[in-house]
Amino acid sequence: MAIKKWTGSTSGDFGVAGNWQDFSGGAWIAAVAAPADGDDIQIFEGRAIDSGLDQVGGNLASLRVSGNVGVGTPGSPLIIGVSDGSDTYCLYQGRADCYLSAGTDNIDKAIVDSPGPGTLYLSGGTVTALECTQKGYVEVAAACVVTNI
Repeated sequence: MAIKKWTGSTSGDFGVAGNWQDFSGGAWIAAVAAPADGDDIQIFEGRAIDSGLDQVGGNLASLRVSGNVGVGTPGSPLIIGVSDGSDTYCLYQGRADCYLSAGTDNIDKAIVDSPGPGTLYLSGGTVTALECTQKGYVEVAAACVVTNI
């Protein structure tokens, strides 16, 4: 398990190690691998993530999106794998749009705490709890099941 931060320094591909930094020894260092099982992902700045979007094979612990980084596109969301029963959460505080799907998995809690104008688009999987704490926007497609709001 690692804490990984998006930089987008080489491309907009989520699956390229050179686009990430690892938190190690109290400092951010170049990542040796793209996000994998159990990682906590932070997307704060850098170029938009527009390729390598099908990441369902890795089970992330958490995903935090803030700042002006666009994630995915209307026809191609970032598809993340999440570990069942691991209290997986997604925190969206972005000012750019984020297209996200959990595929056939479950996100335990999705929190929308965005100053706007970005929108979190949920297009697949199940979200056990969806919480909106500010003026952020969220749109849920028919293929995404939300059990508690």
